[in-house]
Parts: sequence; structure tokens; C-alpha cells
Amino acid sequence: MKKLRRELTFALINSLIWSLRAANRKLARQIGAFMGIIWIHLSRRDRFLSSRNLKIAYGDTLSSRGAERIARESFLNSGLFLADIIRMKDSYIPELTRKIDVIGLQNFDHAYRRNRGVIAATGHIGNFEILAAFFGQSGYKTAVLGREAYDRRLDQILREARESNRATNVPTTQVKRFISLLKEGYAIGVLIDLDSHRVKSELVESYGRLANTPIGQALIGIKLGCGFVPVVCRRAQDRYALKIFPEIFPRTFSGRPNANILSAVDITWRIRKILDSEVDIDPSQWPWLHNRWHTAPDYNASKPPGLGLYESQNKKNQTPVRII
Repeated sequence: MKKLRRELTFALINSLIWSLRAANRKLARQIGAFMGIIWIHLSRRDRFLSSRNLKIAYGDTLSSRGAERIARESFLNSGLFLADIIRMKDSYIPELTRKIDVIGLQNFDHAYRRNRGVIAATGHIGNFEILAAFFGQSGYKTAVLGREAYDRRLDQILREARESNRATNVPTTQVKRFISLLKEGYAIGVLIDLDSHRVKSELVESYGRLANTPIGQALIGIKLGCGFVPVVCRRAQDRYALKIFPEIFPRTFSGRPNANILSAVDITWRIRKILDSEVDIDPSQWPWLHNRWHTAPDYNASKPPGLGLYESQNKKNQTPVRII
């Protein structure tokens, strides 16, 4: 039964991919928006989870009605982003290059030209897949670190879309390859805003709560002397605003236990503050369906290495949130 479900899902996705690639961008975006609307109406649970997570993040500053509105818009945006992602393999150069407004490219160049590798840190903000396509097609040595899809055929589709725009795909399981590319001076895009146990993670503050956050890339990057550059790509009507922030430099915690972990947690936290502020500009461009605070901080167990950075936080405000 599970295999049949997967086959049907793939057949549906494959048909959708064919339809979006056959259409022009205007029609493809309309189809994507329609898909988002259908998702909103069919999945009551997903609507609830998104609204609930928004209320967790913004508290009393956001009304329940406001949370529901942003949740609906986030599904609509997901459909719009998906339309451009699926078409990117064939349409990036003819369609999207003239639709991207870049701010702060000099910040990226400054780190990239040292040839020590760049950690281009971002989150699931706006259409993050365009970041790799932009840098790859602009002539930078570019790679993307990402988890493999549950279906190898879907993974192949995503990998081909990235590689068609000169961005090397690196699964999170291939740590040695990740290190090798950084040593060759590659800029590697990493997503650091989801709760994941597949990679080295620590508790890092986000919206006033501790969130399980990937730090493996930070540990490696600090050791290799890489540059850390936050980047985002948000939608602006039918265009994209690609924003590159000034480089973030690691701080040392000499003399403290787990100093390397503390440095990695600290730089990840500083980058997350930047990314969270970008989410605040338009919260509907982040997937609130995901509960970034799912992993519970256990205050009865030994402290996670990075927790000392947040001892000023009130434990009452750090209550883990689990949504079933």
C-alpha cells in the first residue's frame, strides 16, 4: 500500500512538472497559486499547524485572525515558488535573470575572493532555490548542501534543476565532499532554519525559544577559515529581491569548555537573528507548517554545550512546543 501511494504521488508530481514546464511563466504561476489555494482548503490540519506556529513566534503581537491570514498566504506563496523552481531547469536564463534584483553582491565577493570557501547561510525564506541558480549562472563555483528526497526520482528532478544552473548538489551524508569543495573555494548554500536530527545540531535561540539548529557546517567552516555570508531571496510581486548581508566573523571562546561548539552556536545564532528579521518583513514567505521548536530542551539533563550562551533567557519562556 505504501509503495502504491508513492507511485501515485510520483505520477501526480510528474504530471504537474510536465504541465508547469509546458506553460509560460504567467500561466505556470497561476497554476502554482491555484495549487496553494487547493492545499489551504483540503488540509485543515496544515492550516492549524501553520497558524499555531505563527502564534508561538509572534505571541500577542499577532491576532488569531492575522495568523490565519498569514498561514493562507504562505500556502499561496509556496505554490508560486514551486512553479518557478520546477521551471528553473529550462527557464532560468530566458525568464528569471531579468526578474532578480541583487543587493549587496560586494559582500559576497569580498568573502569569495579569499578562495577559502564560503558558507552561504540561508533559510526557507522566499524562493531559496534561486540563490544557487543565481550564483552558479553568475560564474561562481557553487554548490548546495541538502537532504535527499524520500523518493530517488524526485531527488533526481531537484538535482537536475540545480545542476542545470551550474550548482553542484551535495547530500548532507557526503561530509567529505562538502569539506573538499570548501577547500577548493566553493560557495556552498546551507539551510539552517529547520529542526533536524540528520546533521550535527545544537539548541539555538529563535523567536525567544530554543530551537534545534544545524551547526555542523559552522564547525567545519570555522575550522577551514571559510567566510560566512547570510543570503535571502524574497518574492516582490513577480520579481525576486536577492539580498546579501555583510560577512559574519566567528568569535572565540578560549578557556571555556567546548569552545569550538560555542563558536559554532554563536555564529549560527547571529546568522539566525538576521534570517528571522528577514522573515519578519513578510512572514508569509516562510513555511510555518514546520515547527522549528519541536525538539524539547531537557533542563534535567546535562546542558547542551551551547546553552550557556542563553542562560539569561527565562526558562519559562523556553517551554518546548510539540504539535501532534
